[in-house]
This record gives sequence, C-alpha cells and structure tokens, in this order.
Amino acid sequence: MPECPVHLRKLLQLFGVAPLFLMALPSWGQQASPGWVRECPSDAFCFSRPVGLVAQPVQPIDSLTGTYRGGGVTLVFDMGAQADDGRYLEAPKTQDTSIHGKPARILSAGHQVMLVVPLVRESGPYKIRFAMSLQFDGKVQPELAQRIFSSIEFKPPR
Repeated sequence: MPECPVHLRKLLQLFGVAPLFLMALPSWGQQASPGWVRECPSDAFCFSRPVGLVAQPVQPIDSLTGTYRGGGVTLVFDMGAQADDGRYLEAPKTQDTSIHGKPARILSAGHQVMLVVPLVRESGPYKIRFAMSLQFDGKVQPELAQRIFSSIEFKPPR
C-alpha cells in the first residue's frame, strides 16, 4: 500500500484530534452538566439549576417571574421594570460583579443570597431589571448561588 502523502497525513492528524478538542470547548447555549437543567423562561434569559429544584406555580402580574423549590432551597427570579432590588434585606453584605456583561450586585443576608442586575435593557421609557434570590432553609451555600448566577445569559428582546 502506498504511503500517505505528508499533507494528507497532516490533515488526518488535524481532523483526528480537532473533533476531540472542539468537543471539550464550551459553546453558547450549551446544555447543563449532569444533575443540572438548563432553563430559558419565555426565552428572555437562560440559567442552569439543579434538577432537584422543581418549578412551582406562580401568578405573574407585570413581570416575568418564577419560583423553584427543593432540597431546602427556594429560588425566585423576577425580570421587569419593578423587579426586586433587595432593599428589604437587613444590612446585607454586598459584592459587585457582572452577569453576562451587565453590572450587578450580589447581596447576602441571613439565609438569603440575591443577585440584582439594575439594568438588563431599556424598553421604551422602562428600565428592565433582573433579580434572582436563593433562600436556604439551613446553611447558606454561596457556591451554589454563584454557580447558578454565573450561568445566566440574557437574550435579546424579540
């Protein structure tokens, strides 16, 4: 059998290794890791949550809201002009951060960790805000809150 030309051998090496390399890279809209679910409520934003957090019925009034419960944790999100800003938290510890390129704050008080994004986008005369809160029945799990918060991706308005 004739020997493989050098240029073909290099292409085969590249394509033999490249798919493995590409499979290891994260991609936009990638599915969540095992034990986690990727959610995109009303296609306004996406986030990842543990499978054990189960959606609860909610009655939204003037914003996109959701509640999930399970394993001693309650996750609540609110996206709209009147989204929560955490003012009711008593003497919270505050950490500046950014979520999906937007300035944000993480507030911690008692058994609650809350993310506040004061401006997701403008919609006419309204400023669309975002808040996500995790209330823990027992010990606060900041690493869980951070993992969920850092998974948030805001979608462009339709």
